Amino acid sequence: RYAIIASCICELCRKGVIQEAEPPKPFDEVPKMPQVDFSMLQSVHEDETWDALRQSMMVHMLALMSDGFSGRTLRKLPFIAQALFLPLGGASRLSHFIVALHQAIQHEKAMREQLEP
Repeated sequence: RYAIIASCICELCRKGVIQEAEPPKPFDEVPKMPQVDFSMLQSVHEDETWDALRQSMMVHMLALMSDGFSGRTLRKLPFIAQALFLPLGGASRLSHFIVALHQAIQHEKAMREQLEP
């Protein structure tokens, strides 16, 4: 899941949908800290010295949150994030896009819950 989400982010950076940013680190370079959650990482003040690592950790959290999603659904999430949770026009900062992906995952889960009897 991490690799799919990270590759989507890289492609959107190349296409200019996301402002130039350092791509997410490879999965094996991202520290796994189970006691840290997404909102904790989101609330940390942005700092260029470790921003790429923090954002990679956030992408890792998104991958964990999307457990059970198919590859097709994972590839659809960036479009949901862009369409529903980001302002129209112009490129988004990576940190804003990651938050929008978080919202898209929550949205997808809520839609699935509505479909279950």
